[in-house]
Amino acid sequence: MASHIHAAAAGDLPLTGMHDLRLRPRLLRRVLAECLPLPDPAADLQPTRSPADLARALSAVREQGLLAVEGAADPGLLEEWSAAVDAWVDRLVALLASDREHSCWVGTSFLGLTFEECSEDRFANSYSFWFEKIMKKIKVPSSNKMVSIATCTAMASLFMRLAKFSNLKDEATLLAQKVVQPLLRLLDKDGSVAEKATDLLGLIMKLFPSSVYRHFNKVE
Repeated sequence: MASHIHAAAAGDLPLTGMHDLRLRPRLLRRVLAECLPLPDPAADLQPTRSPADLARALSAVREQGLLAVEGAADPGLLEEWSAAVDAWVDRLVALLASDREHSCWVGTSFLGLTFEECSEDRFANSYSFWFEKIMKKIKVPSSNKMVSIATCTAMASLFMRLAKFSNLKDEATLLAQKVVQPLLRLLDKDGSVAEKATDLLGLIMKLFPSSVYRHFNKVE
């Protein structure tokens, strides 16, 4: 994949290497095109992506910092990179809302990755919207075990990132309060789903203890 990106940039100013920031938006768009399914399976030649494709996407995002959008002084590059991340997020949100279990699982899992890897500005501006998307899946859990597990994992990633913003502590506590009751209902689900729900509940108690006070007896 990297060789294709390098060739695509051949007409620009000479690249300084594979860590040249100009590669980031192009590589992200290629990952999006080649590794993730489309929201509409009828328009997708490969609606179910292989584990190798998904692993390639995961590795590229983490190792290349494709969602960070930082360190670039060129306004044009920043705009191009931000637009690529916009397209990435839009695809994931659409997949998360899909009726197809594989698509929903992919969208949920990679949105959780996005919570971890995106820039501080994007997270601060988007966390509330993202929370609502994941929260819908917790309130009305999927019948698919893997989707439910991915949902709890994604919400955990959101709260772990949110806890790093001291100026958002009050907002984070309010969001955590909304999660507790639906999580308690998940404890009656399949063993692995209940285990993930318990992990998320424990994380919330650790990061935002005041959010569980009114549910204390039930949590106990």
